[in-house]
Amino acid sequence: MKRPNRKELEKKLSILTKDISDRVSEFHALVGFNGGNGSGDQIFPSPGGELLRCQNAAKIWRQKRENIRSQVAVVRRQIEDKRTNIKDLKEELSLIESKDLYFKDEAKLKQILQKFEQQYLVCSNRRDEEAFVRQIDRLRRNQNRLGKYKELLCEKEEMVRQLKVCKSERDELYEKGMNAKRFEAECKREERDILIRAGEIMTEIERLQQEKKSIMAEYDKQRTAYLECMRLENGVETTPTARTSPRELTRSYSLRVPVVSVSDLASAESCGDDSDSSSEKYFAFFIVLFAAVVLDDNDFMSDWSRPPLTASEYRPFAYQKKLCKNLISYLSQLMQDSESDVSTSVGKSEGIDFSGIETAAPPRQEDTHIESEISANMAATVTAVEDLETVNAEVARCKRVYRKEKWKPTQLVPYALEVLDMFGQLDVTPPASFGLVPAVIDEVKKKLQFYETQTSVTGFDDSWFRGIFCRPSPESEHTFGSALNSYYTASEFDEESVLNSSKLSFSPRADGFRLAKVLSCPDLRRFAAASDISVSPPTNENAEPVALSSNCSLPVD
Repeated sequence: MKRPNRKELEKKLSILTKDISDRVSEFHALVGFNGGNGSGDQIFPSPGGELLRCQNAAKIWRQKRENIRSQVAVVRRQIEDKRTNIKDLKEELSLIESKDLYFKDEAKLKQILQKFEQQYLVCSNRRDEEAFVRQIDRLRRNQNRLGKYKELLCEKEEMVRQLKVCKSERDELYEKGMNAKRFEAECKREERDILIRAGEIMTEIERLQQEKKSIMAEYDKQRTAYLECMRLENGVETTPTARTSPRELTRSYSLRVPVVSVSDLASAESCGDDSDSSSEKYFAFFIVLFAAVVLDDNDFMSDWSRPPLTASEYRPFAYQKKLCKNLISYLSQLMQDSESDVSTSVGKSEGIDFSGIETAAPPRQEDTHIESEISANMAATVTAVEDLETVNAEVARCKRVYRKEKWKPTQLVPYALEVLDMFGQLDVTPPASFGLVPAVIDEVKKKLQFYETQTSVTGFDDSWFRGIFCRPSPESEHTFGSALNSYYTASEFDEESVLNSSKLSFSPRADGFRLAKVLSCPDLRRFAAASDISVSPPTNENAEPVALSSNCSLPVD
C-alpha cells in the first residue's frame, strides 16, 4: 500500500488556510474586526467596517429627515395662520365694499365731491340743495371708508406675500426631505447588500472549513489504513485503542517495565553453572517480576495491547534526562555566545543535537502505531522523525547572518520549534532574554537532579536472590515457583530483611495478592510463555503463595 503524501496534505491545507484567511479579511473589511470571524450565525457590526459606516450614515439621514419633518410642520402651521388671516381680511373688505363704497379711486372721489360742492353753492332751489347735501354726505362716507379699506387691502397683500414665502420654504423642505429619504434608502440598500455578502462569505468560510476537515479526515483514514497494513506485514496484531499525545506516549515508554530475554543477559555476570539454561530463564523472569513490584506500574499490569520493551530499552526517565542535558548544553552555549562575538545562523538551533532527543527512547518496528496517534492537526509542527529531518535539511540551507555586536542581557532570545518543544515537555518556561538564562539553567539542573535521584539505586546487592535462583540444590531441583514461595514464606527472607539488604523503598502491599496482580500482566505472561514457564496467579488475597514450575502451560484467561 502506498504511503499517504504528507507534503501534498500540507500544500492543500496551506491553500485552504490562505483562502479562509482571505475570506476572513474580506469579512472583517465588511463587518469589522470585532464582528466575528465569519463562523457564527449572527453578524455584529464593529468600528472599521463598511456595515457600521452604512448604519451610521442611515441614522444620520434619518435624523435629518426627522428634523426636516418638524420644520415642515412649523411652516405648515404658519401657512394655515396666514390663510386664516387673509380670509378674515377678505371678509372685512367685502363688508366695507357693501356699505357706501361706491368709489375706490380716491382721486376720482375727490373730483366728484368738489363738483357737487360747487353745484351746492350756486344752487337756489331748495329741493336741489337737499339732493346735493345727501350726495355730498354719501361721498364723504365713501371717502372715510376708503381709507380703512386701503389699510385692510395693504395688510391683505402683505399676508399674501408672506404666504408665498412660507409656501416656497415648505417646498424647499419637501425637497430636502425627499433627498434625505433617498440617501437613507441608499444606505439601507447598501447595508442590505453588505449583510448578504457577509452571509455569503460566512457560507464560503464554513464550506472551506468543512473541506479542510474532510481532507484531514481522509488523510487520517489513509494513514490509519497504511499503518494497519504495515502492522500486518510486520506481524504486529495489537492496535492502539485511544488517541494520546506524543508527550504521554513518550512518558509511557520511559516507565514501561521490560521483558528480559536470555539474549539481553548475555553481557551480564554469569550465574554460577553456565550449563543450566533454566537458571538464566528464572533469573530473567525474576528481574521482570522484581521491576514490576518495585515500580508499581499500573499500565504495565493492565495494558495488554502495548508491545513489550527489551532490557536494553528499559531506562526510567532516560528521555527526560536526555532533554535536560541537551537544554543545559544549549543554554550554556547561549551564555558563551553572550560573552563573545557571535556568528550564528538565523533559524538554526545553535548547534544543539536534536537527533539525541529521538534516540533517547527510539520506538521499534512493532511500535509504528505511535505515528497514528499524532493527529493531522499537527501537520504544521515538527514532531515526527521525518519532519525533523526535513527541518534540519532546510535549516542547513539557511543564509548565514554574521553579527559582530555582543548579546545584551535584555535582548530577546530566538528559539527554534524543537527547542520550544523541549521546554514544553519539561514544563520549564524558556528565558525571554539572555539575562534570564542562568536562572533557567539552574532550574533545568534541578530537574535533571530530580530524575537522576528517582532512578538511582545505591548499594544494591543481588547475591541474595542469585544464590536462590541461580544455584539449584543437589537434593532436589528448585523451580522458580519454589524460590518465590521461599521469598514470601521463609522467615530468613521476610520483607524487612529484603528491604534492608536491597536498600530500596518497597510498597507495603508486597503480598500474595500484589504478586498475583503482577503475575497477571501481559508482558510477564508473554515472557513466561516464551521461556516455557507456567504462571498461575491466586484468585484471591487469602490464597496460598504462588508456585511456578517449568514445562507447564499458561492458564486460560
